[in-house]
Amino acid sequence: MSKTHAEGRVAVITGGGRGAGRAIAQRLAEDGFDVVIGDVRTESADQAAQEIAASTGVRAAGFSVDVASAASVAEFVDSVVERFGTIDVLINNAGVISILPLEQIDEAEWDRVLDINLKGPYLLTRAALPHLTSSGWGRIVNIASDVGKRGEANIAHYCASKFGVVGLTQATGVELARTGVTVNAICPAIMNTDMMKQIAKEGAALDGADVSDTFSHLPDVVPMGRATEPTDIANVVSFLCSDDASFLTGQSLNVTGGRWMT
Repeated sequence: MSKTHAEGRVAVITGGGRGAGRAIAQRLAEDGFDVVIGDVRTESADQAAQEIAASTGVRAAGFSVDVASAASVAEFVDSVVERFGTIDVLINNAGVISILPLEQIDEAEWDRVLDINLKGPYLLTRAALPHLTSSGWGRIVNIASDVGKRGEANIAHYCASKFGVVGLTQATGVELARTGVTVNAICPAIMNTDMMKQIAKEGAALDGADVSDTFSHLPDVVPMGRATEPTDIANVVSFLCSDDASFLTGQSLNVTGGRWMT
């Protein structure tokens, strides 16, 4: 795939200090994009940006952002544009989860998960949109989940947020279809990140099971027999941000090793 589509273009990745976001930032930098990592963990964002710049030669920077805060998002976008000139690609990756039966999800936890996972992509998209549309070429990729297409016990708040991300992707994909900006989502299954460790720990506590045993068996639900790797997600993001994907919009692509196919 040619890198010419990426030259001089700027990609913003939220939650890019580690995990899938870090892998996405690395891959887009290797594709030739300048990269901006926005993360509530400022040190992680700065370190990731320094390592990416050193290994790829692109411009890279880390910024602090709380995706659930409109004021923080506005300040972040303004800072990015002031330093880099524009935003061409937006990867809404920042997300959280907790494992709780519905009756144990209090209002504060419901709001926390929905604010970061769903309100965050809305706020970032809205704030970045004038810059994304200004050149007639732009890409938005939202990281959803396979449980954004089907419900699963003990994560009602997470499912609701990711169903919302799929809906936001479809609606904005249609709305922006004639602007040159495409909007797509990726729906991973169990992913080999710190979130997978959290799922194992909290799931084991809920079931009274052994954490290490729970962790080792999480990928058993995946037909391919392994967890989704961050690079699996990064590879698909790379395609969606290329000119080869210019006629693909409003889609939510399963990257699940066969776990979910609709």
